[in-house]
Amino acid sequence: MTRRLDAMIVGVEKAGTTSLLRYLSEHPEIASHKVMEMPYFVNDDIYHSGWNQSFKDYFDFNTNRKIILAKSVGCMYWNHVPERLYQHNPNLKLIAVLRNPVDRAYSAYWYALQMGREDKMTFEEAILAENERLKLILITIFVIMLICIVVFMVFK
Repeated sequence: MTRRLDAMIVGVEKAGTTSLLRYLSEHPEIASHKVMEMPYFVNDDIYHSGWNQSFKDYFDFNTNRKIILAKSVGCMYWNHVPERLYQHNPNLKLIAVLRNPVDRAYSAYWYALQMGREDKMTFEEAILAENERLKLILITIFVIMLICIVVFMVFK
């Protein structure tokens, strides 16, 4: 039988989860994956291919270690993931990494700008554009008449 995860790093983007994974992976008793994310619990296609396949894809090279550790920030955002984690291992240790939301948003802005995924040249412009961006995303799912987005600064 394929080993189960012993611990899972979850958290928000731009909060240091990848660095934490790298630091913990240096311990001689901890086995982890080499890629930034292990999407098994988040991605339905990967999940339905089964744990044995994912384990082989991500961990098969160092399974003689005492602790199997994975990381996926997506685990913080999907409602179905906690149940999948629990079914996988009811004794799984979760390491949640959080960050001040303003600092996180600022860091995410600079990362997106660097990666070419942000077209606003200032953080302030990006924040002001979020209302329209959310509308565009939500319109693809819901009828526009069912959406009301209130920006906190305007609400005050």
